[in-house]
Amino acid sequence: MFVYRLFMFNLHYLAQIKQNYTDFKHRQSMLLHA
Repeated sequence: MFVYRLFMFNLHYLAQIKQNYTDFKHRQSMLLHA
């Protein structure tokens, strides 16, 4: 069960990174086109 929890935690962690990266790129493009 520990492995399953670790797996779910990693999925959540990766989702957070992906979201942060998307927000970062979006903000960057907004700055470039401003």
